[in-house]
Amino acid sequence: MGETYVGYDDAAAYLGVHRSTLTDWIARGRLDRVLIGGRGYVMADALPALKHKRLKSNHRRVSANKESAGNPQVERPESDQFGSAAAELAGRSPTRATLEDQLRPSMSSANLSSEVSALVHQLSRQEAATRPALFPVDPLQAARPGMYSWWGDDEACMVLGEAVGMALPPLLYVGQAGATRWPSGKKSAATLLSRIGTQHIRGNARSSTFRLTVSCLLADRMSLVAVSGGKLDAASNAQVSAWIADHLRVVIAPFDDRDSLVKVEKSVVLQLDPPLNLEHCAPSQARTRLTQLRGNLRR
Repeated sequence: MGETYVGYDDAAAYLGVHRSTLTDWIARGRLDRVLIGGRGYVMADALPALKHKRLKSNHRRVSANKESAGNPQVERPESDQFGSAAAELAGRSPTRATLEDQLRPSMSSANLSSEVSALVHQLSRQEAATRPALFPVDPLQAARPGMYSWWGDDEACMVLGEAVGMALPPLLYVGQAGATRWPSGKKSAATLLSRIGTQHIRGNARSSTFRLTVSCLLADRMSLVAVSGGKLDAASNAQVSAWIADHLRVVIAPFDDRDSLVKVEKSVVLQLDPPLNLEHCAPSQARTRLTQLRGNLRR
């Protein structure tokens, strides 16, 4: 590679990974990002060493799998024996079932795993992301329950990342619309259209967790004014709406089984680990900071 800097797509192709994997590495500090003209690039010189390390890691993994297959007495790693996310995604929760789990109608392990994989694939397709001004592209799909993922451009990742103290990948936040409420079993009439169109794009900080998250992260930069109950005044709220329209995009993934949607959402979030989600995610300094900022706006 002759260039000093290369774009994310070219870097991902060179490394043989998906763009979302590359941006996750950037967020974790494995690669440094450079902003040029508002777009993100990485140093070309850093890529060969990372590719070599990745190939060596894959080779060790293949060798370990072969050794394990030939020796049934090899012990499974502790991470596989206790609390593994893989077991949870397959429907084999390593902990005692909660009351909520007992009351919720069950989906078979195979079906759950298949549905989760399909949703993860759909929600990871950045190329399918829609500008808020054009949402919904397909009104029939948006009129169903399901899941959504919010994506940020380079400026959004930089601005929101500065607020939480970490570099952010483009995939920022994942959520659901229309799930049955457990353990009460109360049905929800919400759809992707009502959730995203009414509460996210045109709502207020009090209307949804997503809107609260974006508002609290922009509060200092935009000098937003909060009124009672964690709501922004009209002028501040208009600023947030305009910023969302300019810098964020949304992907939807309809899912009609409202009773299973909460369980499916948990598994999807565990796999995608969106940095601006708190529930179902491992603690981190960035999430601690986000919790504090949300609380400040609610006062």
